[in-house]
Amino acid sequence: MDDKATRRDACHFYTVSDLAARWKVSERHVRRLLADGALVAHGFGQSKRFSESDVLCFEQASKQIRSRPGDE
Repeated sequence: MDDKATRRDACHFYTVSDLAARWKVSERHVRRLLADGALVAHGFGQSKRFSESDVLCFEQASKQIRSRPGDE
């Protein structure tokens, strides 16, 4: 298999700390979103990781909720 194809097909995963920095929120808030079921995590040993596709879906859904007409 081509090395470039392998890198392109690889899924990127974020840590709790990565998402907190990305969204400018506390790590506790990210953990709360996970506990509430708003985020999906994948377990790697005792740590949790969030796939890029799940993060993008969450961000898209959050944008739609915040931009609903009549919520002003």
